[in-house]
Amino acid sequence: MRYFALSIIKLCFMASLLVMSVGANAASIPKMEGETLDKVERVYPKDFNGKSTMMVVLFDQDQQDQLDGWADAISDLPQDMPMVEIALIGKVNGMVKYFIKGGMRDLYEDSPERMARMMPYFGDADKVKKRMKITDITKVHAFLLSASGKVLWQAAGDYQGQFLTIPDDLK
Repeated sequence: MRYFALSIIKLCFMASLLVMSVGANAASIPKMEGETLDKVERVYPKDFNGKSTMMVVLFDQDQQDQLDGWADAISDLPQDMPMVEIALIGKVNGMVKYFIKGGMRDLYEDSPERMARMMPYFGDADKVKKRMKITDITKVHAFLLSASGKVLWQAAGDYQGQFLTIPDDLK
């Protein structure tokens, strides 16, 4: 009987390690802090406010057309699903941040909605790419994220109706 009880305990322990390792391998966003172009402080995923959120990530200013295509398709998302746009810049000094933000604000000055959605991220870009399992930074990436920041769905490149292909059970 004692051997049986120890075997059950050992089996439960191994099963819990397996569950934890599977969960650890799931793609998710790390905590991302920054300021949107309309100067509102954000902390993601906390500021998803309990909702699944579409996040579109840009890696280079040459990808602006791709990003704009995804942003223009916001009407294809379920009605109450928010979208955030992240310019994944990485760590730079204060003066460089100032010029980057200024240039981005000039780009979006005619679109208050885009300024409210766009956040240049000056944190650890490699950590973001690793956690979100991004290996190809030559394309814009779109992610449907759970309220806790877990990646539920993703796509890359130009927008070609991909929002319309998100399974209903993930929306």
